[in-house]
Parts: sequence; structure tokens; C-alpha cells
Amino acid sequence: MMPPFLVSLCLCVFVLLTCAVIRNASEFDMTPVTSPMVGKVLSIPVKVGDQVREDDTIIVMEAMKMEIPILAPVTGIIKEIKVAAGDTIESEAVVALIE
Repeated sequence: MMPPFLVSLCLCVFVLLTCAVIRNASEFDMTPVTSPMVGKVLSIPVKVGDQVREDDTIIVMEAMKMEIPILAPVTGIIKEIKVAAGDTIESEAVVALIE
């Protein structure tokens, strides 16, 4: 038989892990918008809650001395913007989420 403190500890760990999974489950229903390359965010012409169509500009970034639009991969609603103007972003970084 397990000591009572060990049972309590296992129960606490289970509850914490379950909460973490539930909190992140909604992200599985969302489509990530990713950066095509390393660059700097120049502007963000959308805001959370905006309706966007596939191929709408979500972010304008600067890379290799050019302005490059990051386009919406799907039609939906902007649920989260993960960058701000002036941020440096890596290639394939998630910059926004669309539901």
C-alpha cells in the first residue's frame, strides 16, 4: 500500500497536468500563422478579433531590406497576436493564431 502523502502527491500532479492540457487544448483548434524567414516586424495591420480571409496580410516584416507580408493561411478570426512591431522573429516562428 502506498503512503498517504505519496497518494496526495500523485493526485496533485495529475490535477496539474490535466489543467495544463485543458488550457492548451483550444490552441489545437487554431491555425498558426508563421514567419517565412528571419526578420523584423514592421507593422501589424490586424488586431485580435478581426475577421480575415485567406491571403490577407496579417504582419508586415522586413527581411533582406525588403518589406514582406505574412499572409493568413486560412479564413477565420484572429485569436492571438504573438509579436509586436519592432520584434525580431525567427524563421517558422508562430506570429499569430487564427480560429
